[in-house]
Amino acid sequence: MATGRNTLVVLSVADGRVAELGRTTTSEEIACLSVHPLGAGRAREPSTLVAVGLWDKSIRLLRLPALSELVCERIGGDVIPRSLLLTTLEGVDYLLCALGDGCAARPCWAAWCSAELRGRKVCC
Repeated sequence: MATGRNTLVVLSVADGRVAELGRTTTSEEIACLSVHPLGAGRAREPSTLVAVGLWDKSIRLLRLPALSELVCERIGGDVIPRSLLLTTLEGVDYLLCALGDGCAARPCWAAWCSAELRGRKVCC
């Protein structure tokens, strides 16, 4: 992954060569991202998703490598997402988000096919 302002690029390195696999331009500048693979036992497999936090106070899930948007979630409030983590805990996929004011928002991403964000919880 490579970013610059509001551009996100997916790169592949193989046989000493760098190839661009996907590119997208977002509506706002990118504040943070996570490309950690989801699912138990998938730590060695490439991720199929990237979570992107934007300065417009939204989080987007994009499918790799084409970077097609699956879902966009507005986090609300007056602060931007500062750090994201895609992770699997006890068999449940989560998208954890640290906000700029020190709070943590936890949208739970549970459906692989529908890419539905649900169960948001804010902890301060």
